[in-house]
Amino acid sequence: MLRIWGSAARMAVFVGVAGCWGDQPAGPDGIDLASIVTPEVARQIADGRFTLGEPVDVLPVLSEASARQLAQVLGRQFGALIRYDLEAQHEGPIDFARLRACGRSYFARSPFDSIPTDRSDLRFYFGAFWIVGLCDDDRTTISVAVAANATDLRIENGWVHPEPNSLKIVGVPPAWNGALPVDPEHAAKFVTDLTSRRVAAVPVLYAPNPLDAFPQGAIWAIELDDDVVVRGITSSQTVTTPHVLVSSINVSANAMLRGGVALFLEHPDARRSLEIPDGWADSPGFVLQVRRQAVLDIEPATIVRSGSSQP
Repeated sequence: MLRIWGSAARMAVFVGVAGCWGDQPAGPDGIDLASIVTPEVARQIADGRFTLGEPVDVLPVLSEASARQLAQVLGRQFGALIRYDLEAQHEGPIDFARLRACGRSYFARSPFDSIPTDRSDLRFYFGAFWIVGLCDDDRTTISVAVAANATDLRIENGWVHPEPNSLKIVGVPPAWNGALPVDPEHAAKFVTDLTSRRVAAVPVLYAPNPLDAFPQGAIWAIELDDDVVVRGITSSQTVTTPHVLVSSINVSANAMLRGGVALFLEHPDARRSLEIPDGWADSPGFVLQVRRQAVLDIEPATIVRSGSSQP
């Protein structure tokens, strides 16, 4: 059975990051990306943006081109069914018949090591995702998350087959940077403004816990060129690390809504496995292991100081 998750509530996010012009081509909003990354990472910039590279996953994945085609059909096919929700989130009317894939697509890695081979339907929930923006004119209006491991999805006579087990589609408000609340360039600028450090690797995107949030709440993992001291707002734990997380704040009790963009830290009680009880999706219980680089439970955080040598 197809599940389309929707909400009539409106979205609002604010990304408070400013940019400046440099010698390299400017990125989004004029960000001089080369000035905030290490020389090694600067070589992975093209046209002012990070070169994100090919998708990496333990399971076969759809190509980006296939994901964009599927997202376009899914948006037209099902978007009008939740028009009220999507237009409220977008903060304006949407011409669903004109929707087309536009802007950048993002590959969000699954936070889990693997999906049980005998439960291929779980790809729609716990696997990786392609996150694709759709436009009806010159700006992004909705964001569609396509299960990247569902390599058997196909388009026949203008419809997607087999019918997706769930569809993650949200309206894009004006403050978003395309298909996500924050793109990797703004996430990098956000962190470097806070820490005065440089970004030492191309940011990597991870899907959030699918039981808590839509894939559009994905998390950027960012490596800096030196340690920073980070404090969790909820737990008050303090961690010295060069690795920080940037995402949009989850709005309590609503998987679709996203608040402002913020710095995050792995919660000290974070799970390294996810236990799914008997009866979930009418299936026996199972356990998924969280991959080493991923984080399942996060909390908003603040920078205490930039590096151990700072006062």
